[in-house]
Order: sequence, then C-alpha cells, then structure tokens
Amino acid sequence: MGIEPRPSKLLSWLWWKDYYTEVGKPIFSTLMETMGIDYIPIKSEWESFNGGVCPFCKGHSKSYVYTEDDESCYCLCAMLDWHMLVDTKWDSDIRTPVPPATLSEIQYPSVYTQAEKLELKKAVKRIKRFIKKPDKWLVLTGYFGTGKTHMLRVLNTVYGPMSVYLSTKDLEDMTHASRKADNMQYLYELLRYAPILLLDDLGAEHGGPLVKSMITRVVDARYEQWPKLPLVVATNMKYPNEIMEYIPRVGNRLADLEKVTPVAFSVRSYREIKPEYKS
Repeated sequence: MGIEPRPSKLLSWLWWKDYYTEVGKPIFSTLMETMGIDYIPIKSEWESFNGGVCPFCKGHSKSYVYTEDDESCYCLCAMLDWHMLVDTKWDSDIRTPVPPATLSEIQYPSVYTQAEKLELKKAVKRIKRFIKKPDKWLVLTGYFGTGKTHMLRVLNTVYGPMSVYLSTKDLEDMTHASRKADNMQYLYELLRYAPILLLDDLGAEHGGPLVKSMITRVVDARYEQWPKLPLVVATNMKYPNEIMEYIPRVGNRLADLEKVTPVAFSVRSYREIKPEYKS
C-alpha cells in the first residue's frame, strides 16, 4: 500500500473555516459558539476538555478526517495549534495595515464599456475561485486605480491571520531596517513561510539591489514549495516582460503558466472617472 500524502494545513484550515463560518467573520467564532466552548488553542488542553479524545477524529487516522469532497484534511484538534502559531508568529509588525474589503463593493461604472465590465467580472470570478481553493499563484496586472489593491484587501479580509499583506514600499523599509538590526534572515523566513503572501505594488519601490534580492529570495523559496505556499502579486508593470526586465528571476517564476495565473484589470481607473458618471 502506498503512503497517503499529508494534507495541506492551509487547505485544512480553509475547509474548517468555510464549514463553520461565513466569509469575513472572525476565524472560528461561529465554530466555538456552536460547540458552546471558549477558544482552546492547545491540542492537549482541547483533548483534556473533551475527555481525552478529539470529538472529530476520535483519536483515529493520525488526526486526519475527510471533507465532504472526500479529500483528507487535518482534524480541527490538530489545526488549533497551528492557528495560534500563525496568529502570533506573523504579527502586525510585518503587515501593511489596510482596511477590510469585500467583493460586493466592486463597482461597474455606467461609463465602462461592455468589454470593460466583462473583463472586471472575469477578474472577480478568478478571485472567487482563489478564495475557494488557493492553488495557482495570481499576478494582478493593470493601470493605477483599476481595483488590484482592493482585490488584495478582499483576500486579506477573507484569510485573516493566514495572510500577510505587504506593500513593496513597506517591504523595502523593513529590509533596510532589518539589515541595520542584523536580522534580515528572520524577515526572510517570515515572508518565505507565510501561509499566504499578498505582495502589492511590485515595482513601486525604489528598486535597490537589497530589496530586489529579498523579493527574489522569497519568491524563489515559495516557488520551490509550490503549491503549498500561495502568492498573489499586484503590479502596474506589464506582464511578463516588464517584470522580467525589473527582476529577471522573479519575472521568470511569475511567467510559469503551469503555476501562475495572470489576471488583467483592463479597465479605466476608478479615480479618473468623474463621480457623476459612476453607477
């Protein structure tokens, strides 16, 4: 008999989240309310609270259970520890603070052509698919003010602590600060292993060799572990040629269509449309 592959922690977490909560709600809040218990993050405490046996996997299958689609995932008792680790290790110090966002806020101005509206709807559809199952990486491309950052904010809202949203301008500042503090390796490890990395405005930073090196190392490391560590990049640069000219190795990785899906925002900027013409 072959050895069953280990399930993905990220997909397991998403399954439990979707099973018990609605998109955008605090993680596990509905679950804990349903079970009538307070949040218990430590597996040993969880099992002790429930009489020594997890009520979901019953102590069998090495903490694996099967989803409604017959895919194996880690049992909730095994996920609570990981959830707490992610929530504390990837703290706000390495995240760019952004307000929450939803797909329902996306507007389709009346001045948009039918082709523009169709392109935007296709982009929203691709984001919805990624929310359900973040398999292939995404590269969001388009002009300023076309909705790319809003989409990243949506993903950041949905994934909660599992996502690290970071603008490249902030990444540049963090990289230089970490070099001065002699802890660049720590920053690299955090970005390398973030469950989902949302990198906004690639190319908007000054583009010095130090930050380019950091971006290259992070993308390289995550690429080698594809699809376990999803990455979403938003950029105003043309895909893939301008990205390749800017950071060749990163552009090469992001041009791999077996692992990456480009999502074009081929619409006019929201900021350049007169308010009176908005629908």
